[in-house]
This record gives sequence, structure tokens and C-alpha cells, in this order.
Amino acid sequence: MKHIINKTLFSIFVSLFLAAELPASEFIPLEHFSCRSNSVNFEISPDGKHMLIANVMKENVCDIEQNYDLGQEEEQYNVGLILLNLETQETKFISNGSGSDRINNVGAFGWINNNRIWYVPRFDLGKKAGAAFAINLDGSRRTTLWKYGEGSNTYPYEMAYDDPQYIYVQNNKRRPAIYDYYKLDVYTGKMKIIAFGPDSKGFTLGSLNHKDGQPLGILFDTGLGRQLLEYKQDTKEWVPHFKFYCQEPGFVPIGMYKGKMVVAGSKFSPDGSVIEKNDTNAIYLYDYKNRTFGDKLFQDPDFDAAGFTGGCRPSEGRAINNTFTGDVDAISYWGMNQEIVFFDKDLEQKFMAVQGVFPNHNVSPITANTDRTKMVVRIWETNEPGEYFYVDLNKGEVRSLFKSFPWLDRNKLS
Repeated sequence: MKHIINKTLFSIFVSLFLAAELPASEFIPLEHFSCRSNSVNFEISPDGKHMLIANVMKENVCDIEQNYDLGQEEEQYNVGLILLNLETQETKFISNGSGSDRINNVGAFGWINNNRIWYVPRFDLGKKAGAAFAINLDGSRRTTLWKYGEGSNTYPYEMAYDDPQYIYVQNNKRRPAIYDYYKLDVYTGKMKIIAFGPDSKGFTLGSLNHKDGQPLGILFDTGLGRQLLEYKQDTKEWVPHFKFYCQEPGFVPIGMYKGKMVVAGSKFSPDGSVIEKNDTNAIYLYDYKNRTFGDKLFQDPDFDAAGFTGGCRPSEGRAINNTFTGDVDAISYWGMNQEIVFFDKDLEQKFMAVQGVFPNHNVSPITANTDRTKMVVRIWETNEPGEYFYVDLNKGEVRSLFKSFPWLDRNKLS
């Protein structure tokens, strides 16, 4: 131990000595790493004609708040919403992030259809209740979709892009711990019950739904294990489908693909016995109606591509779902580098075309239109904290939209 400490102290001394020999211009000031960059979010409309941009309404510069009681600049809470016409490049302020405008500070937002959006104003501390709204792009037909607060909560879980008058939401007004399923009219705010949620079996880890809003399954953390409940539409009942204990073989659904579940884990027979016990989670298509597994689609020999590590700890992998069809497009996970396993070969070709524009960076898709010819991507690397680009594959257009931490000199990062 003594030798290790001496070597460590020697390394620190050498580093300080070498640093002292370098000119000050070679260093990034330490305070530059303490500054918080503005946050930004983008949502392209289904038809690809418009894009919503939510951005902190302050200049994106390194200015450290001197009032330490605040923690950060008050302006960091002022999130505005901008509508960009992607054909004409005209912009329209829907909200300036503060003041007495009709939307004020935006906390969440999204597209209902090509002409209508939903949004939730930021819930300020001290408020006991809030509401979510819908509005047309021209500012007309502003509707209260739902109210929340004091124990009641509502959130959308599925968009009905083929029926733009409705969205699907979950609400816990009947019982605080149970979320029921509703179909909501986005022009009147009226809700119609679809299904009642199940009695809680523990902490909810995730759920699957059909595109028509009908629930399919809920995965629960039962403490020492995991249990999947399935919803039977004919009897309107929730029934146990599969359960396993931590550190034992199991599988969990991560999405849907062409009417079947995409699951991660080991392979089982319909009676629940293990057919293939995997050291790392394999990916299968699972016919939940007959409880049968297809052939193994993918398995990384060293890393869990999705599901749970060791039976109970979430892995770094996740499914990338198609916003408009609900199917899994790809699975993204971390091995030695970022890895993406594509289900949709058309999307793979388009992603590889975009990746070719940024060969030395990781590329993460943020939003896209229905046919994925227009998209926003974020590039990042150890020497790139993040930059957002708009990509139009039909026009061959690539345009920078936003740079995170613009005050950090990329040439000095490694």
C-alpha cells in the first residue's frame, strides 16, 4: 500500500509540473465546466412540415449565478415553445416562456395530429393543481384536456395518429395507486373508459399496449422477483402470465413487433420450463397468445442488450419504438461502444446514411416524421458534449440547430 500511495503522489506531482509548463491558453477554465448549458427539445410533425422547438429562453452562455441560494439562474426555468415551418423556415412563438401569454412556461408537449399539439405548463413549486391543454397551430380551439394535482394524475400513453380526434391516457382518479385506461377527445376533453387497471402487485416497471389503446400487459417488481400480468379483452380481466425470481432465468417484454412481443432473457417452453438458459440476455419474438418463442434473434456474448442484468437490475439497453406504428424499430445498448440492432432495415439504411455524415461521433436519433426522411439527431463524443442537427434525406440537407456547452473549446477536449 505504501508503494502505491507513493506512486500516486509522484504521478500527481508530475502532472502538476507538466501543467505548469503549459501556457494558460491551453487550458479550459474550470468554471466553464461548472456552467449549465441550456436544454432543448425537438418534435417533428407526422407529415414533416413543421417542427416544435422547446428551448430555455436565455442566451446559452456561461454565466454562473452569484446568488448561491438560487442554485441556478431563474431564467433556466423559462422554457418557451417555437413553431418552425420546415418548408419556408418561418418561425412563430407559441410561448415566450414567461409572462402572461396563453401557454406560459412549457413543461411537456407533443403532436396530436399535423394541425394540433398538446402541452403541459411547468408545474411550479407551491402550486396544488395544474392542467394540460390542446391547441391548433393557428392558436384556435384551445381545450383543457385534463387537470392534475392533489393526488390525481393523467398522462398520455398512446397517440391515435390514424384517428386524430383522440389520444389514449391513463388516470388514477378512481384509486390513487391504480391507473385506468381512457380514450380522450382532444377537441372536447371528454374521456371514455377503456379498461380498469389491475390491483397493484408491487412497483410498476413498464407496460405494453395495443395501438387501439387496449392494454396488453404490465410488468411488476414484486420484491424478490418480477411478474407479468396480461389483460384479457374478452373477459376484461388481468391474469398472471409469467413470473420469475431474481438471479434465476427469466424474460421480460421490451416492446412489440408485428403482433408479437419482443422479449429479452432466456427461452422457455409453454409450460414454463427453461429451453435455453442464457448468460447474457438474448432477444426473441414471443407469441404471447400461445406462449411460444421464436428463434433467437440476437445475443451479445458479453453484454445484456436489454432486459434485466442478474435478473433484477435494469440493463443499459432499450428498445427504440416507432412513434407512429408502436413497433420496435431497433434495440440500442452499450458494449465497448454504442451498439444498435435494427429490426427495420429501411431505418437501418437511413441511419447509416446519417451516420456517414458524422463518422467520428455517436449519433442518437431524437425525432422524425412518419417515413423518417426528415429527422433531428444529436451527435456526441468524448470531445463533443453534444450538437443537434436537422437532416433532410430527400434534399441531402444537414443543418446545425443547437450546440450544448458552446463555450467549451472542442479542440481542447479529449
